[in-house]
Amino acid sequence: MLRKVFILGLMLAIMTPIYLLSQVLDSRPLVIQENPPAAEDARKIKALVKRTLRLMEQRDQATLSVTEAELNAVVTFLARGSSRLSGQFRLSKQGLEGIFSIRLKGTPFGEYCNLFFILLPSEKGLVVDQIELGELKVPGSLALKIAQKGADILLGEQIGSQILDAVKQVAFSQEQMSVTFAPRVQLAALKKRLQARINELRDDYGQFGNLEKIRYYHQRLLEMGPLNSDQEQISLTRFMSPLFRLAEIRSQQASPVTENQAALYALAIYLGSRQFQKFTGNISDLDTRVPKTNKANVVLSNRRDLCLHFLVSSGLKLISDSEMGFTVGEYKELLDSSRGGSGFSFVDLAADRAGLAFAERATRSTESAGEFQRIMAQATEEDYFANFSDLEEGLDQQHFAEQYGDIDSEQYKSIVRLIDQRLSTLLLYQ
Repeated sequence: MLRKVFILGLMLAIMTPIYLLSQVLDSRPLVIQENPPAAEDARKIKALVKRTLRLMEQRDQATLSVTEAELNAVVTFLARGSSRLSGQFRLSKQGLEGIFSIRLKGTPFGEYCNLFFILLPSEKGLVVDQIELGELKVPGSLALKIAQKGADILLGEQIGSQILDAVKQVAFSQEQMSVTFAPRVQLAALKKRLQARINELRDDYGQFGNLEKIRYYHQRLLEMGPLNSDQEQISLTRFMSPLFRLAEIRSQQASPVTENQAALYALAIYLGSRQFQKFTGNISDLDTRVPKTNKANVVLSNRRDLCLHFLVSSGLKLISDSEMGFTVGEYKELLDSSRGGSGFSFVDLAADRAGLAFAERATRSTESAGEFQRIMAQATEEDYFANFSDLEEGLDQQHFAEQYGDIDSEQYKSIVRLIDQRLSTLLLYQ
């Protein structure tokens, strides 16, 4: 009898996940991403982010209003950064419909996981209509409860419950969705608790590099200065070569991939943006008595802005992937093409692409990382960055549209291919 029960339980344990997968996965996507991002999408995302950040600092009752176009601009950005994702929001007085498809590979039941849900108007918190995950239908209240409990377990301190409790009212018109947050909830305090918990998880799992190694390389960068403010421009290679020469030495007793990753993070933080510390952990408690480099003097191809594009893209490659890193660069250039911006620059875009390729070469494999160190230890700038000065810059939105259409056009893609081809001829990428 016990043997039969055991066999039955084993069969259920095997068959249940298989059945659920067969219900969740489909052979076709529910939605296909058709329109490429445009400058208007970039502006919408920037405006939405600004409003959201302002709301997070308020302590009294606060309402965030968002349009269908703004929501779909965010989806377009995410889909551009991940070719596996497509989605769309549809807004009406009756609620908000969300339709998403994620492409998977190597599954016998279908390549797509499709999600459909409706967010309904409510005077008391979030109300979600039935959620459809493939053929699997889940009541909205149950789905919210599962999400709440999952967030509570993952983040601790009942943060998932606090987030849901913060929502007082959800209202819809034909033009926008308005979410009102309860006045008793201090969103700024909740944001701090959430950020603190995320930082704890980051440090526990070391998802974004080894903090001690990053600190080590950052300290070495500090010791390479100082440079006087009136000194002539200094190539980024001045810092690259000794840093990766050191990484090569340390890799004799450690992984070259790990050493390169830490050195790249240190470069991105020190000469790029200190915002990367939100991913790696705080390194601001390093020896501040060491004189700091005048970073405005550090250039790539005689330009400070290209140095920033290169290093920030390298850092983005480490925390995400090449698709998302390049998408961030594209959106920045689309913003620049708007009124008041410096204009769309293919030279900036080339520096973004070079930074992504640089980080990919440095961390692709143990063999690639070791070869990278040997080249960079004695490299010149021409070994890892090409001359892109002949590419167009300063294109406003109208001129970009007239000459290139959009970022899915063959004219645009031909420039991206040209950039990649020039990079492929350099010593580091051969």
